Amino acid sequence: AARAKAEAAARARAKAESINKAKAFKGFSLFKRGGSDSSAAEAALAAEDTDPARVHAAVTFQTHWRRHKAQMVLADLKANEAVVRVQAALRGHLARRRLVAALKGRGIDIERAE
Repeated sequence: AARAKAEAAARARAKAESINKAKAFKGFSLFKRGGSDSSAAEAALAAEDTDPARVHAAVTFQTHWRRHKAQMVLADLKANEAVVRVQAALRGHLARRRLVAALKGRGIDIERAE
């Protein structure tokens, strides 16, 4: 009986680990809201921690931590978006400058609107 219990706990830990690896690989949803996390509850129960208050506390803590991580990722994406816009504006400016230079080289004069 003890061996079966230990094997079940090992399977639950392995399952929780594979779920966490899959989440880390795929990323996580930026729109996930708070609530119970079954993998955290399974991991807590697999570790023979059956106190419901501790399981609830672990799930709540992990939910808040994941929300915090998602907010940090979103902030990085927004900051990166500003960089991309500046790069696009600069590349457009340089492309127009090269076009004007190429046309002038062929003897075509372009009036610039100022």
